[in-house]
Amino acid sequence: MENDTIIAKIEKVRKNNNKLWMKILKLAFKSEEKKAREILRKIVINDSKVTELCSILCDADNSKSIGKDYRGSFVHERVKPNTPMPKKRNKG
Repeated sequence: MENDTIIAKIEKVRKNNNKLWMKILKLAFKSEEKKAREILRKIVINDSKVTELCSILCDADNSKSIGKDYRGSFVHERVKPNTPMPKKRNKG
């Protein structure tokens, strides 16, 4: 199958899934707004973690993880290309 065909199929499925997701979101806020808000907040935090991890992968030669911030999100800094990553220490 050609890449464009696969991408078009993915787009169609995602478009339908996004509509369904929005229906659930509206229903949740109508029935239990407080709980829906708490769950949505957790989804947003997890989405930001995924985005941060993806950016590290996309720019793996120019960044390194330096820990987590107060929300538990990864923090990374730019380093010179081809700088070796520090070795992990054995725990115990």
